Amino acid sequence: MQANMALFCLFHLSGFVRARGGADIRDVNTNSENWAVIKGALVAGMYPNLVHVDRDSLVLTEPKEKKVPSHPTSVLGQSQYKKIAPANGQAAAIQALPTDWLIYDEMTRAHKTANIRCCSVVTPVTVALFCGPAKLPSNALQASSSFRGEGVSNDSSDSEMEDKTAANLALLKLDEWLHLKLDPEAAGMLLQLRQKWHSLFLRRMRAPSKLWSQVDETTVRAITAVLSAEEQSASLQQASGTGQRPRPVTCEELPLASTWKSTNSRKNSTETELSDSSHAENPALDQPKKYKEKDILLSRQSSDDRSAQSSVKPADSSSYSSPCAIPSFPVFGK
Repeated sequence: MQANMALFCLFHLSGFVRARGGADIRDVNTNSENWAVIKGALVAGMYPNLVHVDRDSLVLTEPKEKKVPSHPTSVLGQSQYKKIAPANGQAAAIQALPTDWLIYDEMTRAHKTANIRCCSVVTPVTVALFCGPAKLPSNALQASSSFRGEGVSNDSSDSEMEDKTAANLALLKLDEWLHLKLDPEAAGMLLQLRQKWHSLFLRRMRAPSKLWSQVDETTVRAITAVLSAEEQSASLQQASGTGQRPRPVTCEELPLASTWKSTNSRKNSTETELSDSSHAENPALDQPKKYKEKDILLSRQSSDDRSAQSSVKPADSSSYSSPCAIPSFPVFGK
């Protein structure tokens, strides 16, 4: 919650969120319950943390790793395939993925094996709109004849008519590795929508307090409609609780504090009992009575000596400050 409040304060100070009117807290949260739009924001923010599904080998690949299995704790791991061997479980999990692209939050490495965790399945259209640099080169979109024979990512590899359909696809290059084969008409429309979105994003970054124009609102509505339609066509479900505010937790719902106190009290009582029992079992720890009386006499004698020494101190001894006592400050004329 503190991080959320800090981000809200930054957005408010920079002008992205206003107190009232346009761009207020309700206006900027218009699509907060749309999981497709939220994943679009995640793809834009987490790029280049992206992996591609190789349907032929049933592995996940990325630019530097040819084989990236999901972490055992991931929901995409083999935990749901406990009756299958680990290697076959990973293959079954990859084969069941509805799309060929995933974003991830963290990549961990154990020896020579890299694992990814916190994964989310995203659509190719989401990747085409939000991945890559804001400004693409002029040759980013190529016709089918200019890239025939290149080894690139292909989202239609499952089709039986792959050779015939590949001749009718266009190639959209987002970076050196991220290549998408799409229908030429759809690729051209996606490229135009991508350019409009990045132009809108850069304008908002330069002038966040500027009012939205009708063209800007039309662009956002078009992107929202395209992302939602792609999510539905891929049969991706809406995440439960999306857009809901965090529910405040009362003291009655926090049993950890009382449990911690009771545990500590039991621990302290146990330590006390152990210390008492150790003293009882080890009599050498207890001093004899005669030694105790001797110590009392010595302490009395030392106190008498100190009082005698203080009685023979000079008259200006009041100005002396002991290093172990509170210093006394002189009192000036009354």
